[in-house]
Amino acid sequence: MELIGATLDGRYRLVDCLSMGSHASLYRSVQLSIDRAVALKVEREDPECVRAMPSRLRREIGILAALNHPNIVSVLDGGETEAGQSYLVMELLRGATLEAELERVVRFDARHACELAIQLCRALTAAHSLGIAHRDLQLSNIMVLDDSAVRDQVKVVGFGLAQSFARDAEDAAVEVGRDLYCLGRVLCKLLGMPPTHTLPASVPPPLARVVSMLFADRPERETSAESVHDQLQAFLDHNGRHNGRPEQAEPVTLVDEDAETLTVVPLAEQPTLHTFPDRRVLPPTPLYAQRMPSLPGQVRRR
Repeated sequence: MELIGATLDGRYRLVDCLSMGSHASLYRSVQLSIDRAVALKVEREDPECVRAMPSRLRREIGILAALNHPNIVSVLDGGETEAGQSYLVMELLRGATLEAELERVVRFDARHACELAIQLCRALTAAHSLGIAHRDLQLSNIMVLDDSAVRDQVKVVGFGLAQSFARDAEDAAVEVGRDLYCLGRVLCKLLGMPPTHTLPASVPPPLARVVSMLFADRPERETSAESVHDQLQAFLDHNGRHNGRPEQAEPVTLVDEDAETLTVVPLAEQPTLHTFPDRRVLPPTPLYAQRMPSLPGQVRRR
């Protein structure tokens, strides 16, 4: 079924394709009743795919519907096509993935990396409090908005692998630990860890200790997204009292789950830090930069 230009349920006109996955595709669409741009994810019209993963998108709809947080993409609607394909309607985010932004700037200074990680901690705390694990937190599933009143507001997307867990069950620690480990990998990459798994020597010791805790094989029982948030916030508060200059770094060695050592790079060999002015606009990805076209017979509201 060719969906570009199609109208689902008489309410959503699909304008263009933003991405195509193994089980679903994401379209930029128009909610015709109020002339609003939205993102619409719909299952592939593939019997083999539907049989193999009959509830994946429906589970994502249920999970996102339970979450209401400024750092998590909002779900607006959901339903089924005439062909029986599940679809999910979400807010259309304008900006760039954190993966694309990191490719542009190489790495963030410690303070800015903390500001972004704190938002991710808030998103994970909200999910974990409802017994939901994201299970796929990575740079490509984090959007940095360029049309927000909040500087560099991030939103977590990509809940296709999310899973509910019993908060009093043993698997809760496993699921939360997995999310925290993924958060540690994201934070390391923001701080400049290249493919060789090297942690820059400029990373302040308190921040390096947070990363080490996130990479622990068996996190302490009290370790949570909320406790990591508090430690990162404490680092920012302390850093701010010293005019933005982090305390002197100490040698730090970490080991990730692949048994690759995170060594220390001499400061002189590091690329220049990318710092940000108080006001800036992130370069949007090409798909998000496109203007929403007017549809035949549609009157654009002003």
